Amino acid sequence: MHIPILERELRRLIEQIPAGCVTTYGDLAEALGSRSAARWVGEFMVDHPHDSSCFCHRIVRATGEIGLFISDDGNEKSRKLLADGVHLDGNRVDLTRHRFSEFDVPVLSQRPLARLLAEQDSLPNRVETAPYRPTPGIVAGMDISYQSDEHAVGALVFLDTRNGDIVWLTTVRRKVEFPYIPGFLAYRELPFHLELMEQARTANFWPDILFVDGNGLLHPRGAGIATHLGVEANVRTIGIGKKLLCGTVNIDAVTVEQPQPVVHRDQTIGMACRGKNHFRPFFVSPGHQINVADAVRVAMLMCRGHRLPEPIFHADRVSREVAKTQTSKMDPT
Repeated sequence: MHIPILERELRRLIEQIPAGCVTTYGDLAEALGSRSAARWVGEFMVDHPHDSSCFCHRIVRATGEIGLFISDDGNEKSRKLLADGVHLDGNRVDLTRHRFSEFDVPVLSQRPLARLLAEQDSLPNRVETAPYRPTPGIVAGMDISYQSDEHAVGALVFLDTRNGDIVWLTTVRRKVEFPYIPGFLAYRELPFHLELMEQARTANFWPDILFVDGNGLLHPRGAGIATHLGVEANVRTIGIGKKLLCGTVNIDAVTVEQPQPVVHRDQTIGMACRGKNHFRPFFVSPGHQINVADAVRVAMLMCRGHRLPEPIFHADRVSREVAKTQTSKMDPT
């Protein structure tokens, strides 16, 4: 799968803003393909490499306020805009006069975030939701722990369903290439997941079912990260969510014996479950190659004393431990 390098795409956009003009964070996000990226654009403007082609002083807020700049001198951005020929009314730009939004987007992979959204929209049509009748022998869990905004550790843990023992595990630490943008979490974490699955394949380990920390069909676009991974890696997946992303459910009625359906657009796309009646509920949904009923059956089979099913519990624990250990090694203090 091709995941765009958004920082590079954003810098190409910034380079197009002509002298005498400004654009907004939202305009840049729209040119990338999704308004939900506006906050990330603003964060990038505060901390990024600068050179002679960087015209980030030409980016303002939607109100026309010039906003923050890299210098502690609050007047530097004003001076740069005035030198460009932008008229300022106090600390504000007249957007009707100076706004630029006619970006040359064809050179930017046809708005990369829009392409990713289209890819997400196509995923539900590629999902298999067939029954899975057997009791699995080997299951696995996958989770990621972040050390910083730039690095994270992914863990993949294989368990024997008969006794819950760990039979094999692997981890990977790598740079996080894709920023956090609401609705695009899969593209931030999938590189970790796919690398872990490749390590498992090389070691001749493959699960009957893979539990993923995140949702499957229980997702506003019908394709959470468990679905992405299942389709990309051709593996049977179950999504385990900690929060309800969409749909309606009678949370108060959820018990160990009686999971409750999550209904979205008149369809049951997952179930709210409890490992024990005093635990907070979690949300089970099919990722790929399994249906709702069997996903819940297998998830409850692996609830053995913790809030979440054992594969997710152990993957979370391992990823946190490795992330903490490696962070300590990197920081001599």
